[in-house]
Amino acid sequence: MTIFKWVAALNAEKFAGHDDWRIPNVKELHSIVDYGKVDPSAAPAFNKGTTSCTVSSSYWSATGFPDVPPNVAWGILFKIGMVSGSYKTGAAHVRAVRGGS
Repeated sequence: MTIFKWVAALNAEKFAGHDDWRIPNVKELHSIVDYGKVDPSAAPAFNKGTTSCTVSSSYWSATGFPDVPPNVAWGILFKIGMVSGSYKTGAAHVRAVRGGS
């Protein structure tokens, strides 16, 4: 299943009562990095109590690489907050967001 099919399934089932979920672009995903934290490097606002809702792994964004084959996209490695590109055939986590663009 692609990340876009996964989001379509969230929207079809009206996850959390909403049907406008989408994959964040790389700037949106990067905006939750907290460089004062590691393992994971996500801002505390994205925790549930004292437990992080972000794993220390890579997350896909909806932003592709310009001027390269369409099989590469930007992502964030939340273990250290690093922005990097990866082939879309690789495994990574996904965070759905609502609103904005």
